[in-house]
Formats: sequence, structure tokens, C-alpha cells
Amino acid sequence: MFANLANTFYPISLIGGLKMSTFKELISKHRREKGLTLRELGKLTGISPSYLSEIEQGVKLPPKDKEKLKKLAEMLGIKTDLLIRKALKERAMGKVTDIISKIFAQDDELALSLYREKGGEDNEITMLQEMLKKTFMEWEEKCSHE
Repeated sequence: MFANLANTFYPISLIGGLKMSTFKELISKHRREKGLTLRELGKLTGISPSYLSEIEQGVKLPPKDKEKLKKLAEMLGIKTDLLIRKALKERAMGKVTDIISKIFAQDDELALSLYREKGGEDNEITMLQEMLKKTFMEWEEKCSHE
């Protein structure tokens, strides 16, 4: 029911009230600063332009291939360890979010407890609740028309 949730939810980290850049924000910002199109960046990194676009839109998770991440960091002038760390964190949170969304379908309080335990912040939990409610309502509406 919530299979695509991990592909659409990117947690936002707040430290001292300042929003920290996510993987997709780093890629988009640095690509634009370098004046590169998605196609040009794709040729330089070996990552398809459509996948890069989906990453920047938050539809897809970052690549897991560390060599591609290193090449991406090099081409965009981002510290390699920073980009890899962001990618790993977001891939892990995507998996956690997917698991939690499946649990949420069964027991919402248990899901929220698990999310908090994995380091989810209150604003992220509120976003997750709203997203899950919206997704569930859309699913219910779709099912009622079938």
C-alpha cells in the first residue's frame, strides 16, 4: 500500500534551526553553480540524466555505487566523504521509512516509536504522518472507485 513512500520522502535535518543540505539539494545546487545540464553531468559521471533528475526531484534515492558517488563529487567539487555520507544516510532512511510505512499500515503508534528510535525528529514525524494519511486517503479513494 505504501510501497513508493521511501521514494518520495526525504527527511530534513535541522541543527540549531538551520536546515542542512540533503543529497538532492547538494547535487542540484552544485550542478547549477557549475553551469552543467543533467545531460552533461550524466556524461561526466556515467549516471543517466533521467536518474539524476529523479534524484534532484526526490523521487529516487541516491546511487549506492561508491565509484559513481566519487565521480559525482569530483565533477561537482563536493567533498567525497560528505557526499557518500549523505547518500548512505538517505538510502538508510529511505529503507527505514519504507519499513515503517509498512508497519504504519498495521500499527501507527508502533511505527512512530520506531521512527523516533531511529533518529527521526519531530518535524520529520509530522511530515511522515501527513504523507501517510494523504497516501492512505488516496488509496482508499482509488479502492472505492474500483
